Amino acid sequence: GGKNTDSLSYRNNVSWSSGDATLPDQGAGATYGAVAMNYLSWADVAAYLDWAGLRPLSELEYEKAARGTNSAVSGEYAWGSTSITQATSISNGGLSNERGQSGSNCAYGNHASVQGPLRAGSFGTGVSARTDSGAGLYGTMDLSGGVWERSVSVGVSSGRSFEGKRHGDGALDATGDANVTNWPGTTAAGVCFRGGAWDTSSSYVATSDRYYGATTDAARSSNRGGRGARSEPVESDPYWNNVVLLLRGDGADGGTTFSDSSSSAKAVTVFGNANTSATNFKLGNAAMAFDGNGDYATLADSNDWNFGTGDFTIEFWYRTASVTGTAEILAQRTGYGPLNLYRSTSTIQFLASSSGSAWLAGATPLLTSPTISTNTWYHIALTRRSGVFYLHLDGVPVASNASYSSSALMDSTADFRIGGTTSTFTNGQIDELRVTKGVDRYTSYFDFSQPTQAFSSSDSSWSSVKLLMNMDAYPLVDSSSSSLSGIYTGTGASNVSPIQSTTLKFGSGAAKHAATNSNVVIPADARFDVGSSDWTWEMWVQAPDDGTFNRTGFLTTPFMRIQTSGATLTFAISWNGSTYTTLLARALPSTTQFYHYRVTRKGSRYTLHENGTLLAVTTNSTTHTGSANIILGGGSGNTNSTDGYVDDIRLTVGVARDAPSAFPVPLKRLPTQ
Repeated sequence: GGKNTDSLSYRNNVSWSSGDATLPDQGAGATYGAVAMNYLSWADVAAYLDWAGLRPLSELEYEKAARGTNSAVSGEYAWGSTSITQATSISNGGLSNERGQSGSNCAYGNHASVQGPLRAGSFGTGVSARTDSGAGLYGTMDLSGGVWERSVSVGVSSGRSFEGKRHGDGALDATGDANVTNWPGTTAAGVCFRGGAWDTSSSYVATSDRYYGATTDAARSSNRGGRGARSEPVESDPYWNNVVLLLRGDGADGGTTFSDSSSSAKAVTVFGNANTSATNFKLGNAAMAFDGNGDYATLADSNDWNFGTGDFTIEFWYRTASVTGTAEILAQRTGYGPLNLYRSTSTIQFLASSSGSAWLAGATPLLTSPTISTNTWYHIALTRRSGVFYLHLDGVPVASNASYSSSALMDSTADFRIGGTTSTFTNGQIDELRVTKGVDRYTSYFDFSQPTQAFSSSDSSWSSVKLLMNMDAYPLVDSSSSSLSGIYTGTGASNVSPIQSTTLKFGSGAAKHAATNSNVVIPADARFDVGSSDWTWEMWVQAPDDGTFNRTGFLTTPFMRIQTSGATLTFAISWNGSTYTTLLARALPSTTQFYHYRVTRKGSRYTLHENGTLLAVTTNSTTHTGSANIILGGGSGNTNSTDGYVDDIRLTVGVARDAPSAFPVPLKRLPTQ
């Protein structure tokens, strides 16, 4: 029956007369607050689980918590052994550090010095092994002994109808009982007892004992408790309908079957010694393994591989045993084709063709990664968004190419190949390969919200702002935290004002570069020697009224440059102040609006954003050197003004504003729904 007393009873110290229940001090601070709760009816257990957002545990889950996926052993206990040591004495009784005597690992057998459950986890220490602490395979404590585990039974039909999908919602019914659909009701129909208790013999404590596996008893008792569970959220893929290939690489060690888990379940043919390796894998229980000597797998040609100009994501985990020579990873080609992703020594490179007779950039790879190492797992994602190709390494964008944004990848009739071609083969492993057609899953992680107001001192990185010009009035001034003097226009003698108030983004003016000597010269200063620091240059730009840049040169700094030609802006990076490497050539989309451009260095990675959208990325760890004037609206000659509008420019040194960090790479098996 129930406890029915305010006194300590079978180590239960709950006292209640009205209001909230209490735990009276039984002396020296002993409140028994950490002791496993007994005297619980099934209705008590279910109500608590509903209130706590948990759910009942099935008896199959009880056994899984005890032994995991290990094979059952006759007479074993939750800690995986047939050896058991009874708790026959208690130290620090009722306190938070209560323990059974040294060497014991289970409360069972109705010992006169115990007479009730112990503190939950009382046999474990910071260094104790599983057997010593009485723990299940995953560390769950007190599965054997203590109090009976009320579990949903598979021995009766009402228990077998339990789905285990619904958790409590924190709201009970008017009588204080659980009210979750599909849970056993207050009569406990479908609920059984597992794991034994403090007053039962050792045979009932065994993991597989089901003596009461079909017994229904809803009442309270001094040896009855309960345990709840919460299912891992079922992860869904918002782009599942776009997934055209999902090869997990799972299987028995040395297996020769690669299974496609996508909805189309494509057939995969394995060649050579390609197999599933349970020795070197990233996720699941195995990975696709190739020995570099004629191993590969193929899938037949499909319209699923016809990407055209559309977005896509090809991603996988990759581990190579070698960084010498060339090894193909993924391809669809006969000579040329839409996809050729391969390792060239210690970098990952990508080639593609639109014609079938040549690569888009000739022999030059469209994308090249930083160096990788042997015997190391990397997450590789090749994506395309709005015509721009991106390569991501471990969640970080490391390369991009926008030069062929209007080029449709050819529709090849070749097989889709994994691991090699006729001459170059992967020596390593590929795991969790997924192809998503029509979606770039990751590049949007690196977008940001463009500024909505003029740059000002209301800035968390204000102390790092080394140049700030709002272009509101003439003479021009630097409004940064350490204002720079000596800014002039043209040759410094003509004093032609470039400021006008008709076409602007913020404030009361913007610079219009349309006449000789209207370029702005910002004198060379040590603050512009950015070295290896992070930095951010940003500005608002609008094309000339006729949509065509009539002169070359728009911005020149010691570390970056924007050149103009026709309706095109070309962004370039310099590491020596004189030689520039193109980051992106970009046509202005409109002649009637301002566009926010931001170039950022973070570590060795450079990114270019337009209106907050990532357009280009490259990597280079070289230190910037050289010092020169910053010229806005012109090239290297002070009088060679270009045309177009500029508003709000800002240079921040030491801070990479909104720089891409990384998207969360998959660290568990990819969802299949």
